[in-house]
This record gives sequence, structure tokens and C-alpha cells, in this order.
Amino acid sequence: MFSGISDRAAGINDAIGGITDRDKNSSCYADPRLALVPGPQSVIDRKQAAALLAEAGVTGKDGLKDAARLQQWLSENFRATEAGGEFIGKTTARGLLKSRELTGCHDWALLLATLLRSAGYPARMTDTAGVQWMTQVRAGRDGHGFAGHVFVEAFIDGRWILLDSVSARYIKNYDHANPFIPMEVGDQTGYCVMFKGADPAAYGLDSAASLENYMTRFAKITDPAKLSAPQYQVIDLPYVGAPLPYLSDAVLTGPCELDASHRGVVLQFKAAGLDVNVEKSKGAYLAHIYRYGWVFSEPVKKTLSFSTLPELKGYLRAIEPVAVSSSGANPATTP
Repeated sequence: MFSGISDRAAGINDAIGGITDRDKNSSCYADPRLALVPGPQSVIDRKQAAALLAEAGVTGKDGLKDAARLQQWLSENFRATEAGGEFIGKTTARGLLKSRELTGCHDWALLLATLLRSAGYPARMTDTAGVQWMTQVRAGRDGHGFAGHVFVEAFIDGRWILLDSVSARYIKNYDHANPFIPMEVGDQTGYCVMFKGADPAAYGLDSAASLENYMTRFAKITDPAKLSAPQYQVIDLPYVGAPLPYLSDAVLTGPCELDASHRGVVLQFKAAGLDVNVEKSKGAYLAHIYRYGWVFSEPVKKTLSFSTLPELKGYLRAIEPVAVSSSGANPATTP
């Protein structure tokens, strides 16, 4: 872990013109502290960052567990939506923290890398093109949209690793100099690195159109069949507790999917023998406790009141839900 640099607002432009040796000699690999510098889209207020990291339980000292806590915090506190890449190169970390919506893997990677740097871990977005998609383009069959993904390189526990931005997986024996990433995400079984940097603006992307134009050119000049596929180990990040579904004021004040006459979300805790209906009413966050399997079918055993949503989440997380049935479950993340 490093400190003292992450407030400097400057971009590191490491755009790669096809597969070249430029990134192999990138100075941040010799001095990881350089990858603590944010780019134009990834500057956030120090006090806000400290508060968010504390909420996520990130210590800045726990390495992979901190990465896992950030992944879980993102999945629990942001609504996953699809925008077809509309905001690539335009959205900012500050904007995402305000909207609490992530529209694709660029958003997930932008926030993950930003918060890792805020916690003192050097990190860079790694923008890639899908190998199967590249092969189709090279064969003249490029009428099926675009397929890419964004990973995050992070310097943790004295080495560079590669994190999947949308799942709790990583590559431990990662070679940053090899542009081939044999990790299955979506409908692609591998990816080829195009860009690396603090954020899309730092490596020269300002729109989805600019990314698509570059991806097409990149696919035509880069033959993935000639790349060496490394023997990587794709590993799950350490377990840091069962994740909660996406909960927000809007979810907790809306109709419950199980019974529209009630509001909020129902979580089932089989081991504890409890069903819990959580809602927001008159400014308070309420947890209505029922016997397991009998929610809304028999009287409430007791009701607990919390002043803030984090306090409610803390109570729920201590129980550790093993199943969730609600209208508030977070949609599946997509690249």
C-alpha cells in the first residue's frame, strides 16, 4: 500500500496503438506509486472517499480482502443498468457516486479503480476487446455489435494482479506485459488489451463511438491467434460475508414484490429461522421480523427501527442472508 500521491489530479495516457511494447515498459510497473494518480474522470473528494471506504469496511491494509469489500460494496449500493455504452468517456466517478447507477463495465471499473487508489492501492483500468469478436471482424463477419470488457490492474500485496470489474474474481499470477487475458466474461472466453490508464479520458476515449472505431481498427490489425495464451489461475476473492441485495430509499418505499399491500423488500434467513421485511416509513428504516416462511402470513414478532440505511444494512449483514426474495434484488451485472 502507498499513500501521499492519490490527490494529484493528472491523467496517465497509456493508449496502445495496437499490440506494442509500450506498456511493457510503462513507468508505473517500475514505480507503482505512479498508478495512484487519478485521471480526469476519477478525481473524488478526499473526505467523501474516506467516508465511503469506512462504510465499505476497507482498511487500506487488508489487500485482497479490501478489494473484495469494494466489489461487494459496489454490488450492494449501486443499481446495475444498461445504457449501451452511451456514457463511456463522459461519466465521472463523482457522477456515479451521485447517481448510484452503473451502466456497464466501464462504470464498474472506473469506480473500483478510483476507490482502490483512494485506499492506497495503485490501480489502472484495462480496456479490452473480445477475442471471439475480433476473430469474427477479421473474417468479415462484424455485423454483431461490439464485445469488450474492462478489467482493473491493481498492485496488492507486492504484486500486480488483474481484477474482473464486475465479479469477485481475479488473476493472481498475472503478467501485465502479456496482452492476452484468458478469462471468460459474458459470451467471450478471452480478451485482448487495447488500453490501460487511470480512466477512459486518460487513455484517450471520449465517447462510445471513439471506442468502437478504435476496436474495429484494433481487431483488423491484431490477430489474436498469434498471441500467446498465458496459463493463468482465475481465483475468487476472499469471502467477506454474504452480500445483500441492492437497497435504496426508492426500493424500500416501493411496493413489495411478494405482496403489493406491503412496502420494501423481504429477505429470508434460513439458518436464523427468520423472514425480514425491510421498509422505509416516516423517515425511519424498519425491519419487521417474522418466523421463517411465514412473512405476511402471521403477526410480526417484533419491529426494529434504524436511523440510517447503513445501520439497517449492518443489522442485516450480521444475520447473513442465504436467500433473497424481493423486488429489490440487484440486476445481474453486465459488461
